[in-house]
Amino acid sequence: DLPGGVEGVLLCAGVESLPLRRTPQGVESTFGINTLSHFVIAVELAARAVQERRALRVVSVTSSAAFDCRLGSSDALDLSWERRPYDARQAYVDSKACNVLLADELQRRVSSTAVLACSVDPGPTASMLVRYALPQRAAQRVGMSDEQLARQARTLGLRTPAQAARGV
Repeated sequence: DLPGGVEGVLLCAGVESLPLRRTPQGVESTFGINTLSHFVIAVELAARAVQERRALRVVSVTSSAAFDCRLGSSDALDLSWERRPYDARQAYVDSKACNVLLADELQRRVSSTAVLACSVDPGPTASMLVRYALPQRAAQRVGMSDEQLARQARTLGLRTPAQAARGV
């Protein structure tokens, strides 16, 4: 059985602007967190759903930054940044493009089953994703009330996390 009767999963792990770090397995951390964590969960749950003939919805969170991806180049062969100079922004962009590819490929592979996979871009959101790029802004947000966060989001032309979740 799928754990706890799971019917869907929202894959929304995300970091941006990390300095070069590696997982214990040697994978660049942005890719490991933003994409490989999604991959492991999605593949395991989808396999169980197919085996058990149960419905499952998989939603992978991406970003409009994915449009800046250069994965058509030789960069696609170096997602762990072993042969090219590290670029934190490009690592984020590549990982978010891979989230779209992950959802598309999962859907292609399970298209004859009750598993539905897609990716979604919540749009620019006043979230803690900025904790590495703008640590002062992230520190401000820690103590903000919902009203304060909504005011900051409006001022910056962003959505609040609640608005992004509702697609507003």
